[in-house]
Amino acid sequence: MLAVSFLKLRKDLSGFLSDAKKPALQNMGLNKGERAPDKVYELLSEQEKHSKILVLLTSTSCDLCKRIYPALNPLQLKSKNRLKIILFTVGDEESVKHVLDEYELDVTAFPSLWPDIKETFRIEHIPYAYVFSNEGKVLNKGLVNSQEQLSYLLDYKL
Repeated sequence: MLAVSFLKLRKDLSGFLSDAKKPALQNMGLNKGERAPDKVYELLSEQEKHSKILVLLTSTSCDLCKRIYPALNPLQLKSKNRLKIILFTVGDEESVKHVLDEYELDVTAFPSLWPDIKETFRIEHIPYAYVFSNEGKVLNKGLVNSQEQLSYLLDYKL
């Protein structure tokens, strides 16, 4: 009886822990399979061809976003140049440059206004991530606050 209880508890915990790796609010925003909005699609089509493009929506003043920035360089290294990372970051040019310098990020970044990000990407919360195909279609998306959640979106094992 004890062994059965232990196995059930282990199964319940593993389900709970694996759900913690999944990004939240995957039902918000652009739909999977939907093409990126025109102004974003044009930007994506100008990028070198990569198998995936991670578009991360952040803010320079967001504490959760500051937890995500350190995960970006390891993701790029792990992807072996198959991933392009683009940040749309709420903040002025100087504060976005400061974030790039502070976290030594080698990514494409665009200073943005919250109303523009909210409207363009149809989101309510950040940090939010979209994974686009090189054709500009949404492959995956979700609210992220850890490297594990980014890896889950990208389907990378780190």
